[in-house]
Amino acid sequence: MDNRISQLPAHLIKAIDDVIAHHYRLDLERIAHDKVKPPARCFTVKEAEGYSGVSRYTLARAAKAGKLQVYKLSNAKSGKVLIEKASLDLWLDSCRQFPAGAR
Repeated sequence: MDNRISQLPAHLIKAIDDVIAHHYRLDLERIAHDKVKPPARCFTVKEAEGYSGVSRYTLARAAKAGKLQVYKLSNAKSGKVLIEKASLDLWLDSCRQFPAGAR
């Protein structure tokens, strides 16, 4: 169990564990050992394709046009490219089109 949790009094650990188990069907020890992955700030090109439903070629054109904030992790031609999620969301919103009379 996580060191911070094991420092709590035993009766408090049991009470917390009972509440979590009853309401959420989880156990405290599993929660203490699981690593929580923070929300992605950047996507790889493949992740951005899956997230947006847009091809990597379209993403590359948008990046080249300066519409996406991208980071290249190496100067090599095949260096890894990351696309910032916030700029991808903004770009997708700017591309959205509504049918005539839908607004």
